Amino acid sequence: MYHVPHSPLQEVSGDMPGYTKVVADFEVFSHSYHKARSDLASLSIDCKNIKETGERFRESARALRLAADKVDVAISQLQKADLVAMARMLMGASLGR
Repeated sequence: MYHVPHSPLQEVSGDMPGYTKVVADFEVFSHSYHKARSDLASLSIDCKNIKETGERFRESARALRLAADKVDVAISQLQKADLVAMARMLMGASLGR
């Protein structure tokens, strides 16, 4: 159970035990409320960091897709160059060169 520190309100309410309990309950609630707000602020910061990480990940994925497209184009060009070289070699062989 949460220990409630001594409160000036408890001095005033010394003859009213029910009132003292209400004050203590309120102080416990107040502490819990402030703790929850602090936790929520931390969670908000964590969510923002996750969002920024996700955005960086999407940018990296986009860059990788562009690089893969460039590699595909380069492979295609190399294959065409190989075919042209083979055709020239075959044509040269058939012409007796």
